Amino acid sequence: KALEANPTSVTLWKAAIELEDADDARVLLSVAVEKIPHSVEMWLALARLETYDNARKVLNKARKHLPTERAVWIAAAKLEESQNHGEMVDRIIDKAVRSLDKHDAVVTRAQWLKEAEAAEASGAPLTSAAIVKCTVGRGVDEEDRQRTWADDANASLSRNAVSTARAILAHSLSSFPTKRSLWLQAVDLERNHGTPSS
Repeated sequence: KALEANPTSVTLWKAAIELEDADDARVLLSVAVEKIPHSVEMWLALARLETYDNARKVLNKARKHLPTERAVWIAAAKLEESQNHGEMVDRIIDKAVRSLDKHDAVVTRAQWLKEAEAAEASGAPLTSAAIVKCTVGRGVDEEDRQRTWADDANASLSRNAVSTARAILAHSLSSFPTKRSLWLQAVDLERNHGTPSS
């Protein structure tokens, strides 16, 4: 009854969805995204309940409704990573950055690095690395890159974001392959946090 009176209330939709099992929640969420297409939370919740193929469709629709919302793009990258489609992750994040720029969405370098750490924390290290690769150089003056990136790697490491720090150092080393201090920092990271696969 409440939803009939106020179909654009995110709070009411969330309350109704919480009362349902997964199948009914999926149906309710399908209606919710039609009624409130600008709710990122509803789109992402629907994508989480869908199969891989349907989740891709849901996220593509969400991108059309929310062209300036980076969470939708990141969810798409994580979805591909969950299916071991690593090559798609880089393409999605690269496209996300370009699309967000095109739509004048202001996402700072610090916000992107925070997203990379969040992706790593959620179990998506490839998404984290792709975000770093595409955004770590944004807004950094040429002469400050080496120091800034070394500081970024240390900051990520201090927050236990080892994969993010590793990606930052890998990017740094691709730009500064002869910098001994970066190599030593990378060796130290691997010595203290490395795994056989890293």
